[in-house]
Amino acid sequence: MTRIPLLLVLTAGALLAGCMRPNNVHIPQDISKKGAFAHSFALNGDHRNTIDIGFSKAHKSFEEMGALVGYGGLCPPTYRACGKGIALPIEWAIVDSDGKLIASGKRTTVDAQGWAQNTVYRRIGDFKAPPGRYTLKAVLPQDTPEFSSISTELLISGPVK
Repeated sequence: MTRIPLLLVLTAGALLAGCMRPNNVHIPQDISKKGAFAHSFALNGDHRNTIDIGFSKAHKSFEEMGALVGYGGLCPPTYRACGKGIALPIEWAIVDSDGKLIASGKRTTVDAQGWAQNTVYRRIGDFKAPPGRYTLKAVLPQDTPEFSSISTELLISGPVK
């Protein structure tokens, strides 16, 4: 008789753990050329997620990254102006496996929202969705050749704190 309650507790715990798993999706994407693209991905947990562009810092100096992506307020005291980097317009949508629109947005990204050891980030948008399969669809309406020398990826992560 103790097996059934224990089984229920374990099943409920597994379901809750699945909802608590963070989402961490990395999608390589060249953002230097105009055009449309779509990428499928899976979400593990039911969280508010962010969509960012990650710019690789490999082989670039702090000054080069700041000029391209923006300094995000990390300007050394010797700089008079804190550059915002090169503007990047983007339209995006998240659709579920049935084609239902989950979230969408249109913005011109400027300035860095975060610096990490190997990557500088710019926020595109955010959305909330349960675990499942989704597609990120996006349109870059113009060429941004300045970004052709830098490796970029789209990052979907959550939960947002």
